[in-house]
Amino acid sequence: MAQPPTSDPKLAKLLREVEIVERKIERAQALSQRLKRLAVDHSRRADTRRKIILGGALLNAARSEPELAELVARFVAAITRSADLKPFEGFSTEELIAASMDQNASSPRRPRRLTHKPD
Repeated sequence: MAQPPTSDPKLAKLLREVEIVERKIERAQALSQRLKRLAVDHSRRADTRRKIILGGALLNAARSEPELAELVARFVAAITRSADLKPFEGFSTEELIAASMDQNASSPRRPRRLTHKPD
């Protein structure tokens, strides 16, 4: 913010210092906004990664667990937005259920307990 010229040197010096501080504040605010955006982006990426990993784990488990295959089929059937349905074109919940039944029938075992192992 440009100040009108003044004949008082002390006042002129103070006004220059005010301008310097105001520019520093503007830069600090811009940096703060940038860091906030980066934090939001990082959080969003981490959330997306968790969803992808969890979805993959669920689909993998559903191939051998009929109950999970049925659950996945119910989730897919509940999707209504066409944009959300597009990635499921060619995805067959019936095949997933059949595969889980075949897998379950060919190797009888106790249901797996899903546990989280910290890194």
